[in-house]
Amino acid sequence: MANDEIPKEPNFVPAPLPERYDIPTAIIEQWFEIPAQARVQFPLTRADIDHLIIGLLWTLDAQSKMDAALTAWSNGDLNGANKAIFESRRINIEAQNRIRQLGTALMASAIRERRT
Repeated sequence: MANDEIPKEPNFVPAPLPERYDIPTAIIEQWFEIPAQARVQFPLTRADIDHLIIGLLWTLDAQSKMDAALTAWSNGDLNGANKAIFESRRINIEAQNRIRQLGTALMASAIRERRT
């Protein structure tokens, strides 16, 4: 069984996982044009900071779901374990997306500030 497959039980049908957000290549390329020793300024919006906070909190939630999966599995509840593992994966993807969106905002803001 591949790592991304979830054993299916009659009571559990996983929904599609969220799409992964990737930092745009153009932003990364422009970011690396900034010298590593250069000081950068990056004004951020509250929404940008929300990405960080929510991403970190959801990472903790994903760990909690993994704990629930292990507990369910050790108690013989395969269906409950499968649900919790799937939920952990879903939350983890969402958390990583939020943190990558913050990274995008940081890089884009620093690039804009250097142009002004």
